[in-house]
Amino acid sequence: YPLEHYLATTPAAFEQDEQTHRIYQAFRDWFGIKTAFQVSDSDVEASELAGATRGYLVLVNHSNGVKKVSVTSTLHLGSLNWITPDGAKQLRSSGGGWEMEIAPYDAAVVEWKNQ
Repeated sequence: YPLEHYLATTPAAFEQDEQTHRIYQAFRDWFGIKTAFQVSDSDVEASELAGATRGYLVLVNHSNGVKKVSVTSTLHLGSLNWITPDGAKQLRSSGGGWEMEIAPYDAAVVEWKNQ
């Protein structure tokens, strides 16, 4: 019974405490797959566009509440810039990651460059 079929037929599946994301995490852990970026909250989706020495990370908050998330990376990050309508804002990385807040149903674009 495919997980996606279950979620598609469950009314308001993501408006309650839903834990199906843990199945995907368990498979990644079991096979030893490490993604370049990890986010501390399953309501926030992370997707990257990567080049050889730089790229962009798009974070999308799918919830109706503000999310303060920790983002960690397996990459050796040099600089991080949060791209906003008002221009780029530098983010400070500590221990291979950073924290940021994302408004409800909003997104954030972060430009990263290798060291």
